Amino acid sequence: MVRIAATVGSLVLGIATFPGCTADHGAPRPAQGGAFPFKEVRVTSVENEDGTTPEPCPVEAGVFLAFLVRDRDPGSDRLTLRIAVGCEAGEAPGSLAAHALVETVVQAADTPEEIYEGAAIAECRGCGRGKGHLAVLMAVARAASEALEQSLAQHRVGEAPDDEVVRLLAAQRAEPRQVILAAIEEAGSRHIRAATASLLHMMEIDDQEVLLRAIGALGRIGDPSAVRALGRLATSPAAEIPHVALRAIADIGGNEARRALDVVASQTSDPVIAREARDLLEELEDGRSE
Repeated sequence: MVRIAATVGSLVLGIATFPGCTADHGAPRPAQGGAFPFKEVRVTSVENEDGTTPEPCPVEAGVFLAFLVRDRDPGSDRLTLRIAVGCEAGEAPGSLAAHALVETVVQAADTPEEIYEGAAIAECRGCGRGKGHLAVLMAVARAASEALEQSLAQHRVGEAPDDEVVRLLAAQRAEPRQVILAAIEEAGSRHIRAATASLLHMMEIDDQEVLLRAIGALGRIGDPSAVRALGRLATSPAAEIPHVALRAIADIGGNEARRALDVVASQTSDPVIAREARDLLEELEDGRSE
């Protein structure tokens, strides 16, 4: 079987189309009226990477249910969606894991296609080997819905100009979480310095994934005004945050970053953090992170 170039968990996603789920044969449509906002929805099959038979998986019904969760208007020309879903035995005895990969495909005339991906896994306990049919359906729908949200968020933000990315970050409480996560990554990859203030406001958010991504984005943007706040996070008692903050400080570089790393190394009571700060300071002094 030909495989899409992505793996979710141990499932390899293939291109064998399930009957009845292409644009020509009843693609999923929201119950609310109006034009379906996608040009084509292609639902594909999976195979286990080790060649074993996948768990029974209500793929078509789960994907259809994912579209019914709420309206999803991509806000642009109608797009093509490629959706791959499959189920495998979960890590816990008697459990099942539903995997989903969604690709939002954009292709203008005479240009290569652009792909925005979303991937998700939903666990279902007591669902293995044909048990708990309704629960399995809901797990498939959850995985497909989350992957779809991620993919569409990546598309929305990826197509947006810099000032719109900054606006999304500033209005974070009014935007879906997946859009904010995508905007954080986009701000970092584009080095949008105007996003620094909004990213710094995220330092107080009680959402570790948002916080960690914001820290990483600040490091990639490289604005020295972020160093002081990152230095405070470097002494946080949280398990992962200090390491990411130290790396971001070193990525920003410059005299302010050197001073911050020196202060952390001398003042922290954690010997691991102190050693890491000294190592990063040595990197900067050697010019390897400039």
